[in-house]
Formats: sequence, structure tokens, C-alpha cells
Amino acid sequence: IDVKEAALLMHSGLISNKAISRLTPEELVRKTGRFERLLQTGRIPLIDLNKAYFLIEKAKKNII
Repeated sequence: IDVKEAALLMHSGLISNKAISRLTPEELVRKTGRFERLLQTGRIPLIDLNKAYFLIEKAKKNII
């Protein structure tokens, strides 16, 4: 995964594959989106539903 995405996940409190794999795509988008809004970046969110699904599947396979 991209370094920006990894940093976003870590700072959103998702520091392990196990933590990511337990979430639904909606929950992952909510958690990371909340942190991005807190930062007030004004950019398009890095993680959308499709990316969240992809990350969760990778986490379940211990690839990330």
C-alpha cells in the first residue's frame, strides 16, 4: 500500500492487520475519514469504499 495510506491507517488507530481485518469497508472509511476531517486537509479522502474493501482483504491475507 501507499505510504500515505499506511500513515493514515496508523494515525487513525489501525496499527495491525488484525484491527483492519475486523472492520467493514464502511467502518474503515468512517474511521479514516474522521481523522482526515480532523486534519482539515480539504483533499479528496485517500480511502474510499473500494480501497477499503481492498485493504481489508489484504489484511485478512496478512499482505499489508
